Amino acid sequence: VRSVGIDWVLVGHSEMRTLYDERDAACNAKITRCLAEPGLKVILCVGETLDEFESDLLETVVGLQVRKGLAGVSPDDVADRVVVAYEPVWAI
Repeated sequence: VRSVGIDWVLVGHSEMRTLYDERDAACNAKITRCLAEPGLKVILCVGETLDEFESDLLETVVGLQVRKGLAGVSPDDVADRVVVAYEPVWAI
């Protein structure tokens, strides 16, 4: 994607998680692939459903998505090449 001028990749968007059952492990694999390409940056989308929000699971769900999504990613890559975007599914 860098060869066509794309600098950022969106991973874990709520629609991918909901409609295509994209799991945290798949997000992690995509992030790892993206970061293997020099200069490519990642936006990791995280957020809870309305049921999870109403059950006071926001911190648990989002924390797991971040930890699993970024598992094995170096702190330098996280600091320089990853942005975490909070998008609660219920608010969209």
